[in-house]
Amino acid sequence: FTKIRARKWADDPYQGQGYLSYFLRPYTERLWAPLPMLADDLASWPELTLQPILDNIKKLEEANKPKFTPSEWQRRFQGKAGIDNPYAPIGGGSYGGSGYGQEGGMPGMPGAGGVPGPGGGAFGSPRGRGGMQQQPGAFGGPGGAMPGEGMMPGGMPGSFAQMPEVEYTLLRFLDVDPRPGYSYQYRIRVKMKNPNFNQPNMVSRKSDAKIETLKGPWVQLGKADEFITIPPEMYIYAADADEYIEHVDDLYKKNGREGAIRNVMEYREVQDGRRALVQFQQWMPQIRIEGSGNKTEPIGTWVVADMPVAAGDFIGRRQLVELPLWSASQQAYVLRELTGGVKVHGIANQKHQPKGWPVNFQTLSVLVGFEGGKTKAELSERTVTDESATEVLILRPDGKLLVRNSVADKEDPEKKGRQETWDKWLKRVRDRKEDMNMMGNPMDPNGGGFQRGGGPGPGS
Repeated sequence: FTKIRARKWADDPYQGQGYLSYFLRPYTERLWAPLPMLADDLASWPELTLQPILDNIKKLEEANKPKFTPSEWQRRFQGKAGIDNPYAPIGGGSYGGSGYGQEGGMPGMPGAGGVPGPGGGAFGSPRGRGGMQQQPGAFGGPGGAMPGEGMMPGGMPGSFAQMPEVEYTLLRFLDVDPRPGYSYQYRIRVKMKNPNFNQPNMVSRKSDAKIETLKGPWVQLGKADEFITIPPEMYIYAADADEYIEHVDDLYKKNGREGAIRNVMEYREVQDGRRALVQFQQWMPQIRIEGSGNKTEPIGTWVVADMPVAAGDFIGRRQLVELPLWSASQQAYVLRELTGGVKVHGIANQKHQPKGWPVNFQTLSVLVGFEGGKTKAELSERTVTDESATEVLILRPDGKLLVRNSVADKEDPEKKGRQETWDKWLKRVRDRKEDMNMMGNPMDPNGGGFQRGGGPGPGS
């Protein structure tokens, strides 16, 4: 509990909603805590698949459906139409027609729309066909009063079945210290304080009152041959030189066409085939803030960056990356930019400095050599440029050799998945930034946008 509380920045907003709260025990019983919120839709918690819990939720849903008992007069007129039935709808725009559905009859009777379950919906008619609206939690639903004998909405008599007893408690645990590259198996057992401790008159066997802590049996999670493997913290792939050149061209145009930008990105070397291009995908729980000692910022995601490497060099370096970080003041992820420190030397106009955050991708792996990519050859007194897939040979710190191919890596499903997630996240944060720039500072009461209370600000 201490580790989880120290590391999370908020609780997952979707935990404890609906019927799931019936199966969860609060902090005081130390059996459950809200799951930590994940970073801006970059991942999701597994769906609940425990069949006993799902079956019990279904029972709760069925028991929570209201039941209507018609009176003697309602039974007498049931099935009759027109003026002979005072409970039948009179017309499309009248009390009966709009309030109780077009089929006739009272809510809950044959021919009527019925009464909805928890969460709202039209009362007496299918959703979208008009009628009174039930408020969430109004009766018997999650967040409302427990069901029992009582009145239907509108003062009409009705009843609910008694809720079935919740037969199970949902327990869950988080392993907060897994090591990348290792595989794990888990087993659990439940410990609880004995409610009859030192109360021999409450138990049939006196010895049971002498045990302070009750311990259940160890239970293996999953099959004996099943393992959970924690992926490595970093992957290195052979990357596409053309996409990198296009990216550098965009930076060059966006930042005042400063030549120093192409130089620091080793644009010409990649274009001429003198550098291989590698892509880093590195899991970063946090990053260290430059110039602030040991202060760190939480990230909790895969960070993606491309960079050139020459044969014989160590792979990786410190590089400016467009990186979303959490802003406590704005309660959202924002693109953080340097205010000083790391800068590209040679920029004539300092307003054209590229924006980003320095991230250290340095490794002890060495690029032994590479083939392919953009190559030039002299044929019949003319220079011929050719392009093919790049193959790189990497010597890892553990002494093993790794061969990567840019075409094969481009189609790798796991690599593509992390890349697409990263690109979508950056786009969402960029779009949010543009919207905020148009609206003004969201925390400025005179700048449009939203005030601290969450409502529209002046001019919105």
